[in-house]
Amino acid sequence: MISVSPEKFCAAFNSSIIDAIADGDNAFALPDKEATIALRTRFFPRIAAKLGLHSYPPQDFYTIDAVFYEELDLVNFPKGTYPKSIAVAIEHENLSNRSHEEMYKFQLFKAPLKVLIIYHPEGMLAVNLLTKFEGIILESGYSEDLITRERQLVIIGTPRTAKEWRYFVYAQDGFRELAT
Repeated sequence: MISVSPEKFCAAFNSSIIDAIADGDNAFALPDKEATIALRTRFFPRIAAKLGLHSYPPQDFYTIDAVFYEELDLVNFPKGTYPKSIAVAIEHENLSNRSHEEMYKFQLFKAPLKVLIIYHPEGMLAVNLLTKFEGIILESGYSEDLITRERQLVIIGTPRTAKEWRYFVYAQDGFRELAT
């Protein structure tokens, strides 16, 4: 199975943004529901391809907005409806004040890399959000898994403009910002 590090995901994410904008496709500037559809159908497949993976068809996978996988399980599911395993699980939330619900949901699922993409007003500190996320992770009882077997990545962008992106990965002492 292909393993995707948070750093590798961030590189593919950044590269995909540059490609999409060069193609005149700024899904982030669309109204919320339209942006989510555009991300699922156009943007997430770009990222998956850069990682050597596939993006699950443009609908939820057990309430997860998107999953990236290497291959489908055609032995047990000949119609090709289920991935053999999930390499990356992605949640996209337009409203940062509801993002803690997505973080909670992530703790119910197993995936080597879980990515939460949210928007937070420019200039506002994301510390309160990250502190809330840390509390959810610690209370879940699975924080050790996020250090040893899984990774949790939070990507925070500015609403509508998406001109500034910050990347935070969960580590033993809480979230730390990744340099990009």
